Amino acid sequence: MKRFPLIGAVLLLGLALSAGGCGGDSDDEPTQPASYDITIHNGWPQIADEKRVGRYLESAWRDPVGPIIRVNSRLSAETGSPLANAELARVQTSQLPDYRERLFKKIKLGNRQTVQWGFDISKEESRFEIFFEECDTAFIVRGSMGTIGYEAFAYAFREMTESLKAHCDE
Repeated sequence: MKRFPLIGAVLLLGLALSAGGCGGDSDDEPTQPASYDITIHNGWPQIADEKRVGRYLESAWRDPVGPIIRVNSRLSAETGSPLANAELARVQTSQLPDYRERLFKKIKLGNRQTVQWGFDISKEESRFEIFFEECDTAFIVRGSMGTIGYEAFAYAFREMTESLKAHCDE
């Protein structure tokens, strides 16, 4: 006898979900990350254009003397908030030998809220990462460089991030 109320509850839940129960029509949800334009300063050549890397699409540019910038994007629905993503990456990376944190903070960059994280992972490599969301897309702008010139490159990576314009209507 107790089986029938449970079956009824399951059927009602199924009807509610198929009717768009939690947030509307599934046809309105994006199926891929937003495309975007970004200004890469210094004329760095592009070495990857929306290449699938794990669960992200990645575009990348490299300075001929070594520094590199990557833009990773994926649907926001597939991930946590920018702060949660940054904190998870921070916890995982902090386990590496020679990890040294330079910066971790929430900051408004242009018109968007971002989480910025700077760190060294060896005596020769520094990284600067900026996490944010726009157009239902989670973005991470990742800069890698040597430890010399960290401040100048961090500034350039912020500037490039500010130039990123997601196309919400596509």
